[in-house]
Amino acid sequence: MAWYGKPELIWMAMAAYFWLLIVLQRNVRTTALCLALFYAFAPVTLPNPFESIYVQTHISDGDFLFPNTIDTITEVARVSVTEILVRAAGSVEMGLVCLIGLALWAARHPVMAIAYGPLAAFALLNFLIGNRAIFYSAPIFWFGAAFLMTSAARFVTEAMSSQPDTVTQTRAISSPASIAAATLSLVFAWVNVPSDYVPRPSFPKPVLEGLVKLENIATSEASVVATWWDYGYASLFLNKLPTLHDGGSQTGPATHFFAQALLMSDQLKTVRTLQFLTRQGADGIQQYNSKAALFHDVNQPADGNVPDIYLVLTGQMDGWISTISQLGNWDIETGKPIRLPDNNGASHVEYFGLGCNYRSFPSAITCGNVNFDFDRGLMNDAPAVTGWTHANSGVAQNVRRYDDDAPFGVQTLQINNRLTSQLMHRQLYDSSYNKLFHLGLIEAPGVTLVYDDYPHIRIYKIAGQE
Repeated sequence: MAWYGKPELIWMAMAAYFWLLIVLQRNVRTTALCLALFYAFAPVTLPNPFESIYVQTHISDGDFLFPNTIDTITEVARVSVTEILVRAAGSVEMGLVCLIGLALWAARHPVMAIAYGPLAAFALLNFLIGNRAIFYSAPIFWFGAAFLMTSAARFVTEAMSSQPDTVTQTRAISSPASIAAATLSLVFAWVNVPSDYVPRPSFPKPVLEGLVKLENIATSEASVVATWWDYGYASLFLNKLPTLHDGGSQTGPATHFFAQALLMSDQLKTVRTLQFLTRQGADGIQQYNSKAALFHDVNQPADGNVPDIYLVLTGQMDGWISTISQLGNWDIETGKPIRLPDNNGASHVEYFGLGCNYRSFPSAITCGNVNFDFDRGLMNDAPAVTGWTHANSGVAQNVRRYDDDAPFGVQTLQINNRLTSQLMHRQLYDSSYNKLFHLGLIEAPGVTLVYDDYPHIRIYKIAGQE
């Protein structure tokens, strides 16, 4: 099936079909004909497990090697056997009960068990694709528990009679006993359920409200929304504007370049990168065979028709910035992460919240055993601060610059009368994301703030050209 990207599941179904034909039909011609028809309607090639995106360290696209976004998705994180049982059945003990029930069912119905055997291997995918496999494996776990309970009820019912003349009576109560056991199993499963199966909102309400209002803010139907891929589908659904990338295309080049654009300190380069992605897309990037040539064109002023771009930044992205920077700090020629100086050999950056005493603010603050002197740019009397900014409701009020080579940046964010401070690597402090979202600093022409609900969401318009 050319449209279906999971040939492994097609082969599993074919194997089960082959086994049932052999056992039930016992006719070689019938088996061969049915398998031929199956393949005719669902042609499939042999899968190569080593080519799976779940085991690759990078993604090849043209002459470049992009980071594998799958590695950063919590949903596909690898989990242990114990965690599999807990998430699928609610507890290790209940998981073992489910497995015992499945084993008894396999012993009682070997033909069907062998037919479904290939699907049992799906549980092994938990070690490769994590939570996604658990989600699909959970129903078969509970089937095992239900079979165990109903079988135990029938066994007890049959064992209650030791006299021949009571067999009829025992059979009469066998079905009600099984129903009672199934009901008890349902109650037991409900009590032990690992979740209530009602999905929690993935995005805060203010973010969704901002995406809804973007439909009326955009003055052109040709406009493009630039935001992190998690919001891609939601944005398209709520405002009907195309996005640079979404949950179905997050492994493409756009994710890397968008992450890189957010990390750039030069907002003009950020704008040009987003305009290049809007004009060229992934197909345009494939036309280049060297990083130097690609980056040269990316940093050139936009040529020709360029639509308006709406850059959507959210407070939720603060928590994702570690992932965003991991994907952005990447060498697409070598296929390896770019280790940042003064960052303990890591390629990612993140915000570190500080619990501080503000008695001497704004000249100085004390955060635990760390003292900051903002008059001189010192951290514990060492010149380790590249800059400090005090922002009120997302607007910079006091900006101080010290040593550009110092490793850390500090910012104090004020909302109403509440002050919070953050420590971060200088790349994140100087990044376009941090300046635009937290500090409200616009440093590139053609960029305007069109929607502001800080600290939840901010939307900037990057004016296009005809």
